[in-house]
Amino acid sequence: MARKNYRVIPVPLDVAGSRYFPDQGEYLLFAFSQRRSDLSRVADSVLNIRIGTEGVDFAPIEQNSSIAGAFDGFELSWAAQSGVTAYIFVSQGPDALRFLSPPAKQLVTSSVGTTLATNAVSAATAATLLSAANALRQSVTLQNRDTTKDVAIGGSGVTMASGFILEPGAIKTIDKTTAAIYGRVAAGTADVRVLEELS
Repeated sequence: MARKNYRVIPVPLDVAGSRYFPDQGEYLLFAFSQRRSDLSRVADSVLNIRIGTEGVDFAPIEQNSSIAGAFDGFELSWAAQSGVTAYIFVSQGPDALRFLSPPAKQLVTSSVGTTLATNAVSAATAATLLSAANALRQSVTLQNRDTTKDVAIGGSGVTMASGFILEPGAIKTIDKTTAAIYGRVAAGTADVRVLEELS
């Protein structure tokens, strides 16, 4: 039977303080904190840690955070958290046990568009609506079909001086906006093609 190469260290946080742990290891995890009275988790518990003993400042470490790499000891400090115990997991050796925990914050991505909508708009010297506000829009692609005129694009107050310039023949895709998009030209009109990806 293989020997255990890890240790779980309970750290009572009732009184503000610090403590040095001479544990050697390759991996350290601040697993969680919980109230001793009802064993409920304490989501906002934070410790400070420093690896080794000399010339290193403490750094905050949150729950579900880990440190990988060889160390010969570490010191923890904390603010008083009445009735709370933090649990630190330390493992050592080339086959050190490690936890692969999901991140505390998840990245949420937008859905994929399922419909395409097209339109041809004649941008004039006044701000002209190219694409109305649409909560279902994933992206919009604008094409300046004019061969000589620049088209300034932006919000309803767009000007030639303040707008994003779409040069003759240029194509611009704008992702993740549901806002209305306007365009204008300095003189005459310009043909602008609009392709919207909608969910």
